Amino acid sequence: MSKRITDIANDLNTAQKALKVLEAHSGLGKFSRIMDGHSATARILTKEVERHKSMMRLMEGPLASLERSGALSAMAKINRDMAPLKGAMAAFEAQFKLPDVTEQIRLLSSYQNSGVFRRLAEQQKQFASIQQTMQEMKTPWLEISNAVHSVNGLAQLQVIGQTVARFKSFDVNIAAGLRVELGDWRDPITWSDESLTDYEERAEHYEELGFNPDLTNFPAEAFEEAIDLAGLTTDRPQLIDLYGNPVSTDSDQYGEDEFARTNRAHDWLTRMEMNLRRFIHRAMTAQYGDDWPDRRLPNGLADKWKEKQEKARNNRREIQPLIAYADFTDYELIICKRDNWGDVFSTIFHRPENVRESFQRLYPVRVDTMHSRLITQDDELFLFVEIKRLMNAIGGN
Repeated sequence: MSKRITDIANDLNTAQKALKVLEAHSGLGKFSRIMDGHSATARILTKEVERHKSMMRLMEGPLASLERSGALSAMAKINRDMAPLKGAMAAFEAQFKLPDVTEQIRLLSSYQNSGVFRRLAEQQKQFASIQQTMQEMKTPWLEISNAVHSVNGLAQLQVIGQTVARFKSFDVNIAAGLRVELGDWRDPITWSDESLTDYEERAEHYEELGFNPDLTNFPAEAFEEAIDLAGLTTDRPQLIDLYGNPVSTDSDQYGEDEFARTNRAHDWLTRMEMNLRRFIHRAMTAQYGDDWPDRRLPNGLADKWKEKQEKARNNRREIQPLIAYADFTDYELIICKRDNWGDVFSTIFHRPENVRESFQRLYPVRVDTMHSRLITQDDELFLFVEIKRLMNAIGGN
């Protein structure tokens, strides 16, 4: 995409900072004061949202969160430059319809004859489930001008959901199958500030890695319904208090309505990391003994954890097991350390690059939850898929 559009996406993130006032719920007056300072950004953003469908796909989730809470309507009343956003959102959603039974049959017949369907054996096995999902959808999901891609996106969500539920998804062949739709994330990624804060640049990076945008090109309500039917939002990890709260945030709490997607991501990540810490601690203790952090961590990591533990002690906080002071990026280092891998983790995750890939897919959404940002449907999909994979691998719940 052009540099000009990248600049617009940066303006979008500037506007998003203004929207964070929503989490305080301090009334429409504060909305007005904040948004008055971003009129130019709002005008530019509105033009680009209307002109660039890819940007609208990215913004559908965050805008829907604001609309559900009433915040988008409130801002549109206060600042006229925000009003076209509601229209752009409505125009995007108007491109989708709910097909009737006759059209469903026609769509399924066309899809069975498509090259994508013939190429993917697992999809053929699950055709009956795909048909049932299409029948169970209650909200408009079929893009009128792009029906084949909508059917493909809906079908692939169901295949992904059933795959991570039924199989050991760190198996080499299963992991390779997931890459067809989610992209190949095995090589180490150095995240730039832009790719972590800029919606457009992040999405562009995802597609360069091979992510299929059909998976999330739905109105927000239809996307939520589709991932629910795929089973991706079931079996939330259990809460384990012993291993600390891994996902701190910029604020004490998010707004209950407009940040609902972010709240749920925060909850799932917190629970997953608690379970992962317990799993690592138990596995390493069983293999190496209670003092494993002193002997089996990468250089300097034990000292870093002990510094955090000592700081907690000095602040009269409850002292947790040492692994409770691990950072998100520490998990991969522990699991993939050569001797730990061979002695403890290789039979569970099969290949180190599978571990790296899973944590790299989760990293952007984890950063978003830490900084109280609205998250996109792309990142919500990665969240549920990768947490399901990890929990199934480590035996959570």
